[in-house]
Amino acid sequence: MEHSNQQEDAFFLPLFPLHVVVFPGEVFNLHIFEQRYKQLVHYVKEGNGLFGVLPVLSKRPSEFLTIVKLNSIYRTYPDGAMDIRTQGMQVVRLLSFDQKTDTFIFPTGVVTAKHDLHLGLEQSTAVPEVWQRFRASLFELSHHLGVTRNFIPSENHFAVFKVVHYLGFSPEQEYELLFCSNETERMLLVMKMLQKVLPDVKHKEEMRHRISLNGHFKELKSPEF
Repeated sequence: MEHSNQQEDAFFLPLFPLHVVVFPGEVFNLHIFEQRYKQLVHYVKEGNGLFGVLPVLSKRPSEFLTIVKLNSIYRTYPDGAMDIRTQGMQVVRLLSFDQKTDTFIFPTGVVTAKHDLHLGLEQSTAVPEVWQRFRASLFELSHHLGVTRNFIPSENHFAVFKVVHYLGFSPEQEYELLFCSNETERMLLVMKMLQKVLPDVKHKEEMRHRISLNGHFKELKSPEF
């Protein structure tokens, strides 16, 4: 990604490239074991606690990513590995990206918060009719899967972001949700996606597995690209 697109409101951000999408408000627990990301955690801990989880899609860094805040280091292991708790804060646009520099061994970038997506993300609730249909579809899903319903959001506030990781979608499909203009549109898109994956037994098993891992610390290796 070229540096020439930088804007006046751009700012520096440590980055963690992963084949995942993190959403605003999402609690994201992560197991840190690579040396460069151990250093990233120590760096942000001494600063403002913020870094970006950069989705890597089709082996390329995506245009949009989510800033997360380091809430706590839950556990540190003898080899320096860590379990950390973070929370999604804000979607930003990537202007430039460096795998490493003379100063940092972890990836860094320049980002901007000024873009069109944040306007849609401020619309955090869906119209009541769609919200009721969305919840009903999740209750039906839990019945088909034979799982408890504790993954179903109880409040109509960024409800899609709270549940979407359980539904067996690919990171590329989840990334589409960032481009929806409001929560109503996001719910309608998720319900449309569910109609395609529900008949697939493999997807059902994947959903059961994801729901069973609710709250665990994800051990994800940063992809090469």
